[in-house]
Amino acid sequence: MKEGKKMRFILLLLGLGLVWALGKKGKTKFWDATLSTTLFVILLLAILFSFFTVIPAGHVGVIDFFGHVSDRTLKSGIHLVNPMAKIIKYSIKTQEATWMYHRKKG
Repeated sequence: MKEGKKMRFILLLLGLGLVWALGKKGKTKFWDATLSTTLFVILLLAILFSFFTVIPAGHVGVIDFFGHVSDRTLKSGIHLVNPMAKIIKYSIKTQEATWMYHRKKG
């Protein structure tokens, strides 16, 4: 998970609080109530999706939570993770390396 995802999670929480506060204040008009409810649901879904990460096939994920690296690795698939943790994805595909060796004469 990148640093931007942590910031996005924090901004989503702040936006959710703002929409909730505005929804409590402006319940006089139907449009205000509908708009605030819609925004609340969208932000709530965005926050829920931030709890999941996808590790592609041929990769593993390593969890880094504020500098503490977990011993647990994430295999390919969908995983439930802490939204504040950084997930580092590493390729585990077999790669072919070729070496050229030139012998000096003399």
